[in-house]
Amino acid sequence: MVRTRRALQVASVLILSWSWATSLATGGPGTNAYDDIGKTAAVDLLLFGDFYLLRNFNDPASGKNQLREFDFNSNQASLSYARLTLAHRPERIGFRLDLGLGDTAEIYDQQDPAAATHPELARSLSHVEQAFVTVMVPARPEIQIDVGRFSTPMGLEDNESLSNWNYARSLLYSWAEPALHTGVRLSCQATEDLAFSAFWVNGWNSVVIDGNDMRTFAGAGSWTPSPGLGVTVVDMAGPEHPPTQLGGALSFRNLLTAYGSYQLTKPLSIALAFDYGNDRANGGVDWWGTAGYARVQARPWLAAAFRAEYLADPAGFTTGTRQRVGEVTTTLEVQRATDRLQMLARLEYRHDQSSAQVFDSASPAVHRSHQDTLTLALLVAFRASASDGSR
Repeated sequence: MVRTRRALQVASVLILSWSWATSLATGGPGTNAYDDIGKTAAVDLLLFGDFYLLRNFNDPASGKNQLREFDFNSNQASLSYARLTLAHRPERIGFRLDLGLGDTAEIYDQQDPAAATHPELARSLSHVEQAFVTVMVPARPEIQIDVGRFSTPMGLEDNESLSNWNYARSLLYSWAEPALHTGVRLSCQATEDLAFSAFWVNGWNSVVIDGNDMRTFAGAGSWTPSPGLGVTVVDMAGPEHPPTQLGGALSFRNLLTAYGSYQLTKPLSIALAFDYGNDRANGGVDWWGTAGYARVQARPWLAAAFRAEYLADPAGFTTGTRQRVGEVTTTLEVQRATDRLQMLARLEYRHDQSSAQVFDSASPAVHRSHQDTLTLALLVAFRASASDGSR
């Protein structure tokens, strides 16, 4: 996917020692939309596959995991995402098209406000993760303008697991932030350590139909004072549809997110993320949360990661239930990469704990306040053209 958020060189720290195939998929200051695209090919072709086998120890009768984003199927093998990318890295004009199917597309469909009023159209467009054209304006500094559908600048984690430290997406990613936007993105690298971007979009997760008539705006800035340290702040505001009842009346919403990472030592990196949101719906509601991360790159082929986070949704506005929920995730990763192919396997344990009874169990009538899962995931990325050192 690309949640194509860059976070500038913050994101490059997050993928320390990874190969070309680690595609970042977010738009942020200094967009990284073409970081995984070769410089020489007229049209670069990339293939990506994300498969997982998940065991939910609650044995939910529904067969679904609660409060999860793309890994929502329990006790079965699933296709999270299969993606085809066609792109041309711009010197003056470029484009990117990401088409996919699987559980990820299912979530994109559910999040689109048009799903309530135009279900067939929303389902078709859910297979288009990104589709935009790029124009480079030869100013000083150079300005990149992207027009179309692209990933959000909000939050630390990417839409696709490959460029994240953990396999499962965080609670902040899943419930506090949007994933995709349609509109215009302007980015520029003002100095070596400062980058800025601005967004004019059609609301949260919408394509064209049932958005908010291009009334959402965002600004972002990244500061990277050293190669191992980076901080990004993004603010987004505009009238939006309620996230748990798509098709409802618009109300003004503001979301502020800040995230950063620091390389403590050559193998050890840490990261921290924070979200605060406010919506004028129902007289005014708030949600907020924070997440901490650590990653150890023990060998070029072996890494381990840890995440702990907390999300408060006291009005039940984002999750649909009044609750405060936390989770801890531990991930073991092995990978093998060549110029054209990268294969990565992750074994991951996650524990979720909520103040409400929101997790299904083996009995449809019984719900629990906790959920434990064990996941084995396989990620495969293939480039049709040989690597040309674009990273």
